[in-house]
Amino acid sequence: MRKASLHPKLCPILAQYSSQQWSDIFESAETLSTGKKQIVKAFSHEGKNYILKKYSELGLLSSLRLLINFSRADNAFTFAQTLQANQIGCPDHLLVLKNIHINTSNTYLLMARAPGTPLFDFIQKDTSLTLSRQAVINLTNMIRKLQSLGIAHGDLHTRNFIINHDDSVQLIDLDNARFSRKRCKKDTKRLVEALKKNTNITQPLLDSLAENKKASNNALPA
Repeated sequence: MRKASLHPKLCPILAQYSSQQWSDIFESAETLSTGKKQIVKAFSHEGKNYILKKYSELGLLSSLRLLINFSRADNAFTFAQTLQANQIGCPDHLLVLKNIHINTSNTYLLMARAPGTPLFDFIQKDTSLTLSRQAVINLTNMIRKLQSLGIAHGDLHTRNFIINHDDSVQLIDLDNARFSRKRCKKDTKRLVEALKKNTNITQPLLDSLAENKKASNNALPA
């Protein structure tokens, strides 16, 4: 069984591709990472850069989740639209394509590739990169908006913030995003701990996050 969710921004040519064509693209694309349940690849089409994830699912329960749009790919697709509707930067999530079978299924998630450099690269001790004041402000504002909406990313580490040359920021890897204020706090704590490992570079961002936390606490009703 084939089931698909398409974003209006998806290129009409790509929107018409068959499951076999997506499989062929995936096989020839550049591999970025490989895990037990997903493989992440990159490719270009008509001058645009894309990320293509393939998820492998086993068992009847996984197939049912795919049928009711409760998979990781569905979650990422939905939360990307939620973030963008609230002016939180993230790549366009353009297509979820599911090939559902009783015991073995696979899903493709197509996204625009976020241009720029991961925050992780900016905070390495041997880097020549500079984290600008505006980038710090944009990062802090993004985290503040996530917290105000009660959206927890679920894996908020420095590789999942992409900083473009114009200092704009995009958040990637939305598979585990959910509404949970409790998890928001865990997200921020994890990020702060990672940033503390190289405070000579990240202190401005840490200070900004601390000010944001203090302002949020002061805003709470007595």
